[in-house]
Amino acid sequence: MANNNGGQILKFGAPPPQGVNAPLAVVTSGVQRPQGLVATNLAATPASDCLQSAGCDILGDVLKHKVNGVATLSGFVIEDVCAVPVDPRITQYGTCTGHSLPVAQV
Repeated sequence: MANNNGGQILKFGAPPPQGVNAPLAVVTSGVQRPQGLVATNLAATPASDCLQSAGCDILGDVLKHKVNGVATLSGFVIEDVCAVPVDPRITQYGTCTGHSLPVAQV
């Protein structure tokens, strides 16, 4: 994200479970009148919130995650929306019905 008035480029990461989402990095050297804003639907939640018993739906009505593990599981489950211009299952099978779509393929 650009801070035009301050001459900075700011990098943000996944929000913390509590408190302020402070920048992960700030670039000021060689920055002259930065302009622009980048936004994403990326969302994150603590992995322990997605345990198998209840699961979690981070972006809402997109995909329910269920993580096997213990309640003290560290880290985050991160979800982002992406567009797949051509579904590879159509080329491979002629249909996408009944065929899985591994993320690594797209």
